[in-house]
Amino acid sequence: MTRNGSILVGLLWCVAILAVVVVSVLHGAHLDLRTAKNQGDRLQAHYLALAGVEKAKALLFLDARQRRGDRQNHTGALYDSPAEFRDVSLGRGVFRVIKQGEGFGEIIYGIADEESRLNLNYASAEELGRIKDLRPEVAAAIIDYRDRDSNVTQGGAETDEYLAMQPPYLPRNAPLRTLREALMVRGLPRELFLGEDANQNGLLDPEENDGEDVPPADNADGRLDAGWSAWLTVDSSVRDVNAAGDSRINVQEADEQDLANIQGITAEIAKAIVQSRGQNRLESLADLLEVRATPPGNPGQGGPQPNAQPQPGPQSGPQGGPDRGQPAPGPAPVVAPPNAPPGRPGQPGPPGRRLQCPS
Repeated sequence: MTRNGSILVGLLWCVAILAVVVVSVLHGAHLDLRTAKNQGDRLQAHYLALAGVEKAKALLFLDARQRRGDRQNHTGALYDSPAEFRDVSLGRGVFRVIKQGEGFGEIIYGIADEESRLNLNYASAEELGRIKDLRPEVAAAIIDYRDRDSNVTQGGAETDEYLAMQPPYLPRNAPLRTLREALMVRGLPRELFLGEDANQNGLLDPEENDGEDVPPADNADGRLDAGWSAWLTVDSSVRDVNAAGDSRINVQEADEQDLANIQGITAEIAKAIVQSRGQNRLESLADLLEVRATPPGNPGQGGPQPNAQPQPGPQSGPQGGPDRGQPAPGPAPVVAPPNAPPGRPGQPGPPGRRLQCPS
């Protein structure tokens, strides 16, 4: 081979190596762009979902105010309102608020009542056992996963068993934060918990209506079976007992003495509640905000005024009223002790007797 031929071969090798390097760099840049786009889409989808939640909360607030002002003409439109909840445009995407209807394959665009579902964080073994095909050992494992102790319930599982799994992990030993977290419970069957709705989007996707062709398994009947998750929640807050296990007081039936025994409710407030209840049935605990108690020593003033507009209640802190640090004028709160910390949905409130208002 001549010298010129050797140089040509060397140049070809250099060009080939440079081409490989360029292709690798371009491929890496393309993957980075795809990753960044996917992350951006994921972040946008997250905030679109939050927008749907915030809109639902705002509409619930307006709906409650309308119901208090005019109960007879209250429409209950939030149960099914495609105009408000179906494919609402926001930025480059849309959000929807949906739930499964009772009809065959029916989709309802509206707000679901979480209180109608069984709360996994508080359900007893007996209540969990009423779920179809849920074995006693799975119910025991759910209770062990959420309780704060390390005592193994009969048939259940605690830390040692979770650490022996592959991969190992720890049980929360606290209330579940999301419904999907229940899939972390030892022995809980995924196919029964999720049913056909493997991605839990509430919609009947093509792969969820094709029989055995593509996972998940389904019966191709045109109707979405959401499994156990359709009847469970971790977000409801209404319970029949307080954090200490004492029965709550039914505000529809309790007499003045029972109401006055609740911390933060005076005899005057209790009397006003009973009088207001006799004039208009309480539809929810929020109706108690309209009850005005007669201050001691001021007969003939105040009294129950069911149609009065709600007034701001006592506040604390540097902006409590016109004089900093002083409470703002208004009726005393009657649904919780003044020093009670705000609760979160699905978690027990502060100790003490609490009210409930069954419909």
